[in-house]
Amino acid sequence: MKFTKFLLHLSFAFSLLLTTACTEKDNSQKVSCSTSQEEVLLAYATQFNLDLENCSSAFSNLQTANWASISDSELETNKQTLKAARIAYNTISSYNFGPAISNGVELNDRFNIFPANETAIVSNALNGEQDIEALFKSQVGLEAIEYLVYNIDSIAHNETEKNAVIQHLQAQISAITSRINDLHSAYSTGGYIAEFKSNTGSDDGSSLALFTNQFVQDLETRLRNNKLRIPIGKFNGGTPLLDKVEGRYSNYGLEFAAQHFNKLKNLYGTNNDSLSLASYLSCLGENDLSQSIEAQFTTTATAYETLIAANGESLKAAIENDNANVSILIDEHQKLVALIKGPMLSALGVRINYTDSDGD
Repeated sequence: MKFTKFLLHLSFAFSLLLTTACTEKDNSQKVSCSTSQEEVLLAYATQFNLDLENCSSAFSNLQTANWASISDSELETNKQTLKAARIAYNTISSYNFGPAISNGVELNDRFNIFPANETAIVSNALNGEQDIEALFKSQVGLEAIEYLVYNIDSIAHNETEKNAVIQHLQAQISAITSRINDLHSAYSTGGYIAEFKSNTGSDDGSSLALFTNQFVQDLETRLRNNKLRIPIGKFNGGTPLLDKVEGRYSNYGLEFAAQHFNKLKNLYGTNNDSLSLASYLSCLGENDLSQSIEAQFTTTATAYETLIAANGESLKAAIENDNANVSILIDEHQKLVALIKGPMLSALGVRINYTDSDGD
C-alpha cells in the first residue's frame, strides 16, 4: 500500500513537472515570437517606405512629363511612364491604413476606382477643372488619368479644348502624386515607421491587424474580385463585363493584375526569409500552414504565367479568348484566399475587420 501511494505521488510529481516544463516552453515560444514580431513589423515598415519611395519617384516622372504640344512618339513614351506608375501603385496597395487615410478616405478608395465615369471626366476636362478634391472618386485617379491620356485627341476638337484637357490631366496627376508623396513622408520623416514597429499585438488597431487585414482585402477584394471576377462575369450570371476591366484603355489589365499579385506574393515571403509573415507563422508553430500558403502562391503565379504567355498583357483578350484559364486562375486565387483569410489570420490571432459581400 505504501509503495502504491509512493508511485501515485511520484506519478503526480512527474505530471506536474512535465506540465510546468511544457508551459514554460509555450511561454518561452510566445515571448520569442512576441519579440520577433517587433522585428517583423520593422522589416515590413522599412519595405513599405522603400516601395513608397519608388512609387513617389514613378509618379514624379509622370508629373514632370511633357504633355503640351507633344509628338506621337512623345505621347507613346508618356503612356509607358503611366504604365510604370500604375504598376508602382500596385506595390503600395496593401498599405491602405494609418497615414494612407486622409479625411476618413482611404488612398485606394479615392484614386484606384474603375470603371471611370467617362462622361463626367470629359466635362471636367473640357472645362479645365483644377479642383480635383471636389470631384467624385469615379472621376479621378488612375483609370481617369489613363482615359485622358489615351483619348486626348478624341476628347478635344481644337487647340483651346486640348489645352483645357491637358491642364485637367496635369491637375489629376498632381493630386495623386501629392497624396503618395505625403504618405511616403509619413514613413520616411514623419515617424510612422517607429509607430508601426512599436504597435505590437494582434488586437484591432495593432500594426499586425492593420497590415494583415489590408493584405487579405487586397488579395480577395481588390485583386481577385475587382480585377478578375467582376470583369469575367462571376457576379452577374457569367456575362463578361469588359468595360469593368482595369486598364481598359491601355489593355494592360492582365499585366497590372499579375504585378499586383507578385507584390503580394513577395510581401508574404517564404520560410527562408528571416522576417516575413511566412517566417512569423513558423515561429508560432504553423510551419505546415506557412508552407501550404507558399505553395499556393506558387501555383497561382503559374496560372498567371500561363495566361500571359497565351494572351499577352490584355485581360480583355484573355476573357474573350481564354475564358477557361481565367476561371482556373480565379479558382487558384480562391484557394489562396481561403488559406490566408481563415487559418493564417486565426494563427496570428487577428480578426477580419472589413466587409466582403461575395459570400465566401
